[in-house]
Amino acid sequence: LYGGICLVIGNNFQCQCPPQYTGPTCGILVPPPNPCISQPCLNGGTCTPTGPTSKTKLYEKLRRK
Repeated sequence: LYGGICLVIGNNFQCQCPPQYTGPTCGILVPPPNPCISQPCLNGGTCTPTGPTSKTKLYEKLRRK
């Protein structure tokens, strides 16, 4: 599935999947990495993933200073 290359090995098979897929037949989509896992926002900011990068939303109190 999804561009994987499957080879017959004896009575079995093994698939080589494209980077974004996994599983025995490449049928499972691998979620993109979440840049907010490392908690890059300080002082109570809220991290929002925006593709491979992230945005920080500041608390109102800090924004007014």
